[in-house]
Amino acid sequence: RAVTASLDNPRMTPALKAKLLEWLAVYYSNVLGDLIAARSVMNDAVVIQPDNWSYRLRLFEVMLSQQDWPAARQELGRLESTLTPWARFLDPTLAKRFDELRRKLTIENQKRASD
Repeated sequence: RAVTASLDNPRMTPALKAKLLEWLAVYYSNVLGDLIAARSVMNDAVVIQPDNWSYRLRLFEVMLSQQDWPAARQELGRLESTLTPWARFLDPTLAKRFDELRRKLTIENQKRASD
């Protein structure tokens, strides 16, 4: 309740609101197991800060968890088109997480193609 009340604060900066939405998505996903709610709030965070790699990556992760392969492939395309070598250099942890998630989708695509 405290987080949702904070999100309604008109004086909250967009950056802080997006960060709170990300934390809420992690809570929904990891604690409550509510992937629908997690995806909804991550969509909101991405709308607020569409160029934030971390938020897009978290949204991609939720899509993979939901096994929404078409949406995950589409989001992967957006991520790949914006990930520059410079971004990989600046945040190698985020780049590593991206590579792991991309590999997970590739494996799933291969499984689906062989069925």
